[in-house]
Amino acid sequence: MAFTLGGLLRLLSHPSDAPAPPPSETQNRAANRFLILSALVLLVAFPFYWQRLQELKAASIFSDFWRAVRQQTSMDPSDNDPLGSFKYMLGVATFMAMVAVYQNDGSRRARIRTALVLGITLLYHFLTAARLGAMITLIGVLAVSRIRSGSIHWKSWCVGAVLLAIVFAVPAVLLNKGGDPLKSLEENVTGVLESLRHYTVSGLVAFNDVADDPNVLPRWLSFRFFFALGHSLGLGVDVPPLILPFAPTPMPTNIYTIYASYFADFGLVGIAVLMCMHGFIVTTLYQAAVRGRPEAVILFGLAASNLVLSAAGDGFLVGLSYWLQAGLCTLIVYRWPLLGRSRSDEGTKMTADEMASV
Repeated sequence: MAFTLGGLLRLLSHPSDAPAPPPSETQNRAANRFLILSALVLLVAFPFYWQRLQELKAASIFSDFWRAVRQQTSMDPSDNDPLGSFKYMLGVATFMAMVAVYQNDGSRRARIRTALVLGITLLYHFLTAARLGAMITLIGVLAVSRIRSGSIHWKSWCVGAVLLAIVFAVPAVLLNKGGDPLKSLEENVTGVLESLRHYTVSGLVAFNDVADDPNVLPRWLSFRFFFALGHSLGLGVDVPPLILPFAPTPMPTNIYTIYASYFADFGLVGIAVLMCMHGFIVTTLYQAAVRGRPEAVILFGLAASNLVLSAAGDGFLVGLSYWLQAGLCTLIVYRWPLLGRSRSDEGTKMTADEMASV
């Protein structure tokens, strides 16, 4: 209700705006070069990424690759993230996939490029044995596709639904989270569906524990980004952990919905204020996206992903670091298209300067 109120406030204060001009040739050139450069970086970095994953496996108590990597990457990254700088590459890869979909003009070259970029991105996320990054990517890609085309392309959405099922089910089987490689197909289907139910609704049940006792969660989790920033600058502050305590639902879970940290830190009024703010901001992004602002389309794709996955956790305030990275990338690609400059642009600028001096 608070989220809807925030959206309505935005709509009432800004009922309509003029359509934005289409992306310029310089912006399109910058975006396409960004995709090529990012894809090359990810391909060149892949052997080093694989080596890092093998190091994590060697440091784990498990001999199985998937369980070992997941156990290591699930450790709280307050002091040192297990993936190191590759954590940021995963974020850029997700953003890159959304840009690729937005820049897909339907040509054969653009379709192949989009498929390759999305494939590289999903491979990077899949090898961590985690599902969140791949799901954020796919949901964001579908949202960007919907905004860009103005309609639902059922073929693309069916492919997206299949990929979502794969990135959720395969890790569930490999990690024994509802499945088991040694079980039959029927048993695995049943187990994966039970796991899906667990991740969909158990967070709200666990949130009841927070409502009864806010001390279940670490204090000031909502401001984790600022504590992490202070810690990285050498300030003597403790960073609230991302790995939360388990709650029986009756199955143990450590997801508490988007509301949990807001309630623990600010109470019910805080939930209402923050969700109203989220509704206002997301509606602002949506309005700019449907007007044709490319950077807003990409950021709305990220917002749509976090809304869909809000039953599990907070991807807005707690995930503020990723939003800042995504915002910076959109500005570099579309607002400050440094990669889009060409010799003809420089020649045009020189001519304009010469005319101004006459």
